[in-house]
Amino acid sequence: VNGLHTYKLEPKEHFVITLNDQADGSKNVEMILETPLDREKQERLSLVLTALDGGEPQMTGTMQILITVLDANDNAPVFTQSVYMASIRENSPVGTVVMAVTATDADEGSN
Repeated sequence: VNGLHTYKLEPKEHFVITLNDQADGSKNVEMILETPLDREKQERLSLVLTALDGGEPQMTGTMQILITVLDANDNAPVFTQSVYMASIRENSPVGTVVMAVTATDADEGSN
């Protein structure tokens, strides 16, 4: 009765936990992703897992779980303007720079 009873995970925004009884009588807890993560919105998550026993008074143990969300190529490049206009003389030498444009992408690294 006084042994490990359940687990609690805070915050519950993206993950749920399931408690599985093992053949040897121990309990295994699994953290399951329930809602998608987005590195551009939140790059790091800090969770606290609490184990609770069945005793009176109830005793607890806690641990911190730190998660770093890795980037996926989920954002398209965006130009700074939707339309660019330029003029060039017909006798301009080959290699003349006509225009410079800029685009950015919210993803990082090779993405």
